[in-house]
Amino acid sequence: NGLNRERSIIGTTLGHAGVITEFPLEGTRSLEGGKSFWVVYDPIFSLRAGPTQYTGPKRLRPPPCQVADLPGCDAVMISHNHYDHLDLSTIEAIFKKFPKARYFVPLGNKGWICSLGVPQNRVHELDWWQNTEYSVQDFRYTITQNANDSTILRFTCVPAQHNSGRGAFDQGNTLWCGWVIEQLLVSKYEAEISHTKRKGAIYHAGDTGYRRTSKSTAICPIFKEIGQKFGPFDLSFVPIWRGGSLGFISYLGLRLSHDNIPSALHLTPADAISIHNDVLSRNTVAVHFGTFVGSENESLEAIIEFNKRR
Repeated sequence: NGLNRERSIIGTTLGHAGVITEFPLEGTRSLEGGKSFWVVYDPIFSLRAGPTQYTGPKRLRPPPCQVADLPGCDAVMISHNHYDHLDLSTIEAIFKKFPKARYFVPLGNKGWICSLGVPQNRVHELDWWQNTEYSVQDFRYTITQNANDSTILRFTCVPAQHNSGRGAFDQGNTLWCGWVIEQLLVSKYEAEISHTKRKGAIYHAGDTGYRRTSKSTAICPIFKEIGQKFGPFDLSFVPIWRGGSLGFISYLGLRLSHDNIPSALHLTPADAISIHNDVLSRNTVAVHFGTFVGSENESLEAIIEFNKRR
């Protein structure tokens, strides 16, 4: 469509809620020679989403690649500590492959990341609505001499309607969230009226619900607030399904339907479309479906329902 790849924000899904995005950084260059800023969100490359390699929902489809295949990783965004969003072996592999990457996590999760050997100054823990800003130099990029603007990257932790926990006794002990990343250009010339302009913005919703139950008319107001504060977004990633189920459910011929179970913690495709509109997203990619599911039929349900609701 005539888009210039070097000037476009590019997003690629990695399976389940995992995503990698590429921000073009004009007037900069990394020490390795690249011009793009790479961010990975909620990555999981393991066969199962569970505490061991033998427990938890199993992948129906293999990951599209492995950590070794990623073109870059400057930052890792974690939405919460459920096993399908914070995977031990994946984080260990990223730390080994990209030791200089920074990690952004919601409250209560910094200690877990640091326990893997990641230096404390590379793990940034935020509460809802908190943000932190870094220059491109903080990510080992340099600004070319002829650049008119300096580039700032702002990371904001935003609310989600979900929960957390990796066991029976730590439910709700750590925070869950979504993430907003903005690229800001700060003019070097003080004579300009506006010193800062936004170049691009990405929203990753993590894992979230939208209403109390599937039939409830009461909806969560935070998404419209996110849109008012940070929209419009150039690119968003929003879950459209509960994510998966244990294989034995499908093996027994049973089916989980969000029409008959509470859906306060996950989205239906229709709710995902509502969030797309609420946050004022220009382009939204559906995630969190078709990976950790018990059968091929279940993997298609989200897509079929999504097409019906569009």
